[in-house]
Amino acid sequence: MLTYGIVEAAIVAVALVVARVLGRAPASSINIPNREFWLADERRRATIDYVTEQFLWLECLTLAFLVALAQVIFKANLRGTPPTLPQDFWLTLAAFIVGVGWVCVRLVRRFAGAPGPSDRRSG
Repeated sequence: MLTYGIVEAAIVAVALVVARVLGRAPASSINIPNREFWLADERRRATIDYVTEQFLWLECLTLAFLVALAQVIFKANLRGTPPTLPQDFWLTLAAFIVGVGWVCVRLVRRFAGAPGPSDRRSG
């Protein structure tokens, strides 16, 4: 239980630190497509806020996955039978993968719409 608590606390701490530091990070340390466009002064705050929000969603999904996984493990151990991968594990894993996919799709949709280098020169 102590290890479980430490891991959960570390995930929360990482999320809070990254969310706090990301706003002050130099543009060169943020890896998104068309970084110069998205991190231009007029779009920087909105971009940082969006990336931070999506990062926090990933952290929440990871935390929820680990909590649900711990529940599955606790239930399996309390049964007293040899451990197997119960259906609950597969449902938990599938939900986590769908959630991560959802966040990835949101990020791609948001940042795929930036004009390319040739569009910026002509505008």
